[in-house]
Amino acid sequence: MSIFENLKIPAESLYNKKCKVYEYTTSRDTATGIDSTKESEKYNDVPCRISYKSIPNASQTDTGSSLTQSIRLFCSPDYDIQPGSKISCQGKVYKSSGEPAVYTSHQEIELILEQEWA
Repeated sequence: MSIFENLKIPAESLYNKKCKVYEYTTSRDTATGIDSTKESEKYNDVPCRISYKSIPNASQTDTGSSLTQSIRLFCSPDYDIQPGSKISCQGKVYKSSGEPAVYTSHQEIELILEQEWA
């Protein structure tokens, strides 16, 4: 066991929340031949931690105020979370915004709050 694998246990001790991970899958209706996308739950009760990097700023546009904030999800690298997955954690819903940064001890995923308008 390497020194980096030994860091996994202390990193996981910091997880103070549980989240659900949803992925979008494409299925074809055999009767009509129409492809449709549906949301399906991939993981339930994933131990995690959410980090807020900045205080939310409101940007005024012609159509409303947009909130911007850097939100990052930390969880075990054992979970295969794809880019574009939807993540629900304690009543808040987030969109995954890219490839997870996977390390030996943990993975980091940038999130976007699904409700961005003030």
